[in-house]
Amino acid sequence: MAELFTVCAKNRQADIWQGEGRLGDRLLRTDRKKMCWQPYLGETARRLGIMVINELNVLPGDLPAPEDDGGADHLLGRTLPQLVLPATDGSLVDLSELPARSVIFIYPRTGQPGKPPLADNWNEIAGARGCTPQTLGYKALAESFLALGYQIYGLSTQNSAYQQELVARLQLTFPMLSDEHLTLTRSLSLPTLEVAGQTLLKRMSWLVHDGKIVKLCYPVFPPDQNAARMLELARSLPDQ
Repeated sequence: MAELFTVCAKNRQADIWQGEGRLGDRLLRTDRKKMCWQPYLGETARRLGIMVINELNVLPGDLPAPEDDGGADHLLGRTLPQLVLPATDGSLVDLSELPARSVIFIYPRTGQPGKPPLADNWNEIAGARGCTPQTLGYKALAESFLALGYQIYGLSTQNSAYQQELVARLQLTFPMLSDEHLTLTRSLSLPTLEVAGQTLLKRMSWLVHDGKIVKLCYPVFPPDQNAARMLELARSLPDQ
């Protein structure tokens, strides 16, 4: 099922019309007060001056690329601590007892359909936008990672209830881990950003072998290509 998103459009009397449509649909102006859905590409809606909010699966082409600030330089070769994080499947995951091979992708915060972003300038914050496309990349390559013996985990600072909405909406087959209380973030001094009073993790990804980070990507850009890059790294390692 296509993902729902919300649109707001201002008519000539400066009234605001709100409604829901499906990703890839457009709005067609029928008169000054009303609009109706027609099934063709959303780019036409943008040309009509309609603002599309939370088109979550689509990565804008003008996003700023994050710079390598050295925030992950200390992580390569680190052993994951004996910390337990809640997972969206209801389990408690001890990071020191992960499967022999795991891939962990870390992201700031996913959006939700019909809701505004955490900050009005979310797209302008380098490395913020793109969590849903990043996650979809891992979903698309899940079987390829499994064939190499890797268990996939997502990780963010949102609580499990927030993450479960994403898992259900995208029909993910792998769990998301919650570092809501920043236990892992502080233990490993993970790079973060502060947005709207919330501490978010900067985007990165790890290949973990027997509890040790053997490969990592940081910064990650573009996020929708992160899974393919990590799969390439996994295939380059010995004994694959």
